[in-house]
Amino acid sequence: MTQRNLLLLLAALFFISVSYGQTNKSTSQMPHSKSIAVIYIHHDHIFQPCVEFKIDLQNRKLWAYDGYHNWTCVRRNTTSANEGFVFVKDLADDKIKAFLQEAQKYGLSEWKSSYVNPEIDGGHQWGISITYADGTVQQVQGSNRYPETWSQMNAALKALTDKDILILR
Repeated sequence: MTQRNLLLLLAALFFISVSYGQTNKSTSQMPHSKSIAVIYIHHDHIFQPCVEFKIDLQNRKLWAYDGYHNWTCVRRNTTSANEGFVFVKDLADDKIKAFLQEAQKYGLSEWKSSYVNPEIDGGHQWGISITYADGTVQQVQGSNRYPETWSQMNAALKALTDKDILILR
């Protein structure tokens, strides 16, 4: 191989590695640049949603459903008015802005899709669905195991909604 061919090969490899690095960088940073539209959170009893929250950041509204009655869950009627949710409160713009900063700080968009502790049957099952303004959806679910920043995100959600949304009481 001539010196010229070796230099061309090295230049091509450098270009590919820089391009690949830029692609990976923008892809890994993509969730941070997306705007969260709606967050849906549910806590389950025997793998059936019992307590549900819909945080509509686009329309600045908090909705809730509590289907837990006498040790059983009553499913939310998704075909009824407001999909079976009850309106709780309007969300303030400044609180939404602060929440979005906290969500980015604590890596909400980087949570894994599943957190499961296989050693515990029953217990606390939960799920979160994040719909971004561009229509993409991120699903996160768990059973008796939580992301590292669970408590911080609960504090951020509580500051936004005045409700203990991630802690099932």
